[in-house]
Amino acid sequence: MNFLPQRWVRGWLRAVILLLASSFLLTISVLSGLAAPGDLPPTSIAQPDSAAALALTINEVLAANRAGMRDEDGHTSDWLELSNPSSQPVALAGFTVTDDPTATAKWQLPAKVLWPGEHLLVWASGKDRSSPGAWHTNFRLNREGGYVGLFAPDGRPIDAVTYGPQRPEVSMGRTTDGSRSWVFFETPTPGVPNRAVPRAGPAAPSVAATPLRGFYEGPVTVTLTVSVPGASLYYSLDGRDPTVAGKPYTGPLVLSETAVLRAVALSDGVPVSQVTTESYLIDELGGLPVLSLVTDPVHLWDEERGIYANPEARGRDWERPATLQWLAQDGNLVFTTGAGLRLHGGMSRSAIGKKSFRLYFRGQYGATKLAAPLFTDSPVQEFDVLVLRAGSNDSMLWWDNAVYVRDQLLRDLHAAMGQAAAHGAWVALYLNGTPWGLYNVTERIDEHFLASHFDHDAWDIIRDGHQEVTAGSGEAWSAFIAWIEAADLSRDADYGAVLTQLDIESFTSYYLLNIWAQTIEWPRFNWYAARPRGPPDARWRVFVWDAEWSLDFARREEAYFVRAINERTALGSIFAALLRNPQYQRYFAIRMEQRLATALAPEHVITRLDALAAAVRPAMTAEARRWGYYAPEVHLANWEHALAQIRRFVAERGPFLRADAAQYLTSQEQHRAQGTLQVQEEHWAGDCAAAPSCALAYAASRADNS
Repeated sequence: MNFLPQRWVRGWLRAVILLLASSFLLTISVLSGLAAPGDLPPTSIAQPDSAAALALTINEVLAANRAGMRDEDGHTSDWLELSNPSSQPVALAGFTVTDDPTATAKWQLPAKVLWPGEHLLVWASGKDRSSPGAWHTNFRLNREGGYVGLFAPDGRPIDAVTYGPQRPEVSMGRTTDGSRSWVFFETPTPGVPNRAVPRAGPAAPSVAATPLRGFYEGPVTVTLTVSVPGASLYYSLDGRDPTVAGKPYTGPLVLSETAVLRAVALSDGVPVSQVTTESYLIDELGGLPVLSLVTDPVHLWDEERGIYANPEARGRDWERPATLQWLAQDGNLVFTTGAGLRLHGGMSRSAIGKKSFRLYFRGQYGATKLAAPLFTDSPVQEFDVLVLRAGSNDSMLWWDNAVYVRDQLLRDLHAAMGQAAAHGAWVALYLNGTPWGLYNVTERIDEHFLASHFDHDAWDIIRDGHQEVTAGSGEAWSAFIAWIEAADLSRDADYGAVLTQLDIESFTSYYLLNIWAQTIEWPRFNWYAARPRGPPDARWRVFVWDAEWSLDFARREEAYFVRAINERTALGSIFAALLRNPQYQRYFAIRMEQRLATALAPEHVITRLDALAAAVRPAMTAEARRWGYYAPEVHLANWEHALAQIRRFVAERGPFLRADAAQYLTSQEQHRAQGTLQVQEEHWAGDCAAAPSCALAYAASRADNS
C-alpha cells in the first residue's frame, strides 16, 4: 500500500512554502505545477479566527478498523479525517484534536496547510507521531462509542462529533464534504471526498418487482418500477449493493437460473427508494422452506474482511450485515428482514466447506427481534438469535452413516421428557442465490432463549468442558462444582443440599438421554448449564446441544456408565457424586424405567425419527449434489441404511442400558444390590418415608412430564 500519495507529497511541499511565507506576513501565489486539489488557486492563508478556519470539519471517523486500511507499520489503526470545505487554504499549526471534551489540547495537528477541498487523514493509533503523510494521535478511538473534537489554537471549538457503538470496517461520515448530515459508509472513503449517500428512510418507496419472488419452472421475466418521477433504477444479481455496484436497469430482466435480485432507485446518484431484495428459485427441487441469505460477497470472501475467508475469526467484530428471506414451500413470503451474520461452530469452521451460521437481529439491521412462527411445536415466536446448523459431524461431508437429524432428535426427546430444549426447523439455504444445502434452523441456548422459556431474564450460563461463561458470572458454577467435589453425597444432609442447588429432574433426564444415546464427545463437550441469577432457590439445569455424534456411532453394547462418570469433567463429577447416594441410585433406576417406557420407548423414538427423516428427505438429493463425494444415489442409499441402523439401535438399546446400569451400580453397592436393579416404585417410596431429601427426589420422580 502506498502510504504517501502523490497529492499528499505535493500538499506537504506547498505547506512548507506557505508557512515560510506566512512567517514574514507575505502572501504568495501558487507556483505553476503546485496547484491545489481541484485546481482552486488560493490567494492567502486563512487565519485561525477566519471564516475559512472555522469551517474546517471532522469529515469521517472509523473507530473499529479490524481488517481495513493499514498504516505505515502495517497496523489496522483507527482513523479520523479532516476536510476543508472553504475556498481558502488553512494553516493547521496550533489546531488540536481530542477524544476528551475536557482536554481540548490533547493532540496538536501538524504544521500543514489544508487546501480547499483537501482531506487530511489522521491515524487515531496512540502512537503520537507527526511525520509527513503519517500523522498519529496520542489517543485511540473507542469502538463502543466516544467523542472526537477539533479546536482552534485559542481553544475555541471548531467541530465535534459524538458517536455510538461502531461496526467493524464501517466508517461514519458526512454525506458529502461539509454537510451536516452523518451516515454510515459500508465502504469508507479516507482521503477522498465523501461521495457515498445516505440510505433512503423507511418512509421512502420501494422498487416493485413483477412478478414477486418464488419458485418458477423455466425462465422468468422480471419488470422493475418505482413511483418516483425521473429516478433511475439500478440492480444486481449477485448480492452486491445496487446503490454502489448496480447495473443500470434498461428493461425487463430475463432470469434463466436462480438469482437474488436487488434493486434501488437513484436520482442524481442519491437513493430515493429502499433497496428491494427478491429471491427467484428457478427449476429448483422443492419440498422444504427456503431461507435466502443475501450479503455483499466481500463480507464472505474478501481475504481481509470476509467471514468465510477467515473462519476462525469470532465475535462482534466479525459480524456482517445480511438480508434474509424465508419462503414457504408454496413460495409465499414468511418474512424478510435484515440481520447480522456470523460463522458458528468449532472444528467445522475450518474443516469443511459447508459452515454453520449465526443470525443476530438488531436495530442497526432492521427489527430488533425477528417475529415469526418458525417452530410449530413452540409458543415462542420472537427471536434475538438463531443458529443455522450445517450438520457437520452428522453430514455426508464426514460420514457414510450420516442422517443429519441426530442432534434435532435428541433435543426433541429431551423436550418429550418435559425439559426445555432448543426447537428446530429445516430449510434449504441459498447463499446469494447459490444452493448451500440442508440446514437446521434452531434456537441458541442463551439468555434470550432462557428468558423466553422461563420466568427469569438474567442467567448464569456455562458451556461444556471448557467451563466457558457465555452469560452472567461463573462464580456460582465454580463454587457449586468445588462443593460437589468436596461433599459426601452418601450422607443424607449433603444429598439434601445438592437438591437445593441442582434441578435433579433436568440433570437426570439429560444424563439418561445421553447414556442411552451413547453420545460421543460427551460429557467433556457439547452441553450447556444455566441457572437464573437472583432467586435464592435458583438451581442449575442442563441442556442438550450438538449431539451429532450419537445413536449408533458407538457399539450398542458398549458400557457408557463408566464413560459418563470417568470423563473427569464437571458433569461427570456431579453424576459420580450423586451415584454415591443409595437414594439417588433408586431414583435413577425408577426414572430409567419410566423413560424407557415413554420418551425413550422404541416406538416413540422411531416415530419421531421417521418424521424427521420425512421432513429432510426432499432435500437429500440436492444436498448430495452440492456437498457429496459420490453420486447422489450412493449417498441416498447410505442415508437410508444409516436410518435403518438407528432404528435397530433404538429397538435394542433398552436392554443394554439396563444391564450397563445394573453392572455399574451393583459393583458400587454390593451390600445393597445383587445384580439387578428391578426396583419397584412402592418399595422405593417406602424406603424414602423417613428421609426428607429422598422424599423430595421421589416427589420429583412422581411429577412425570413425559
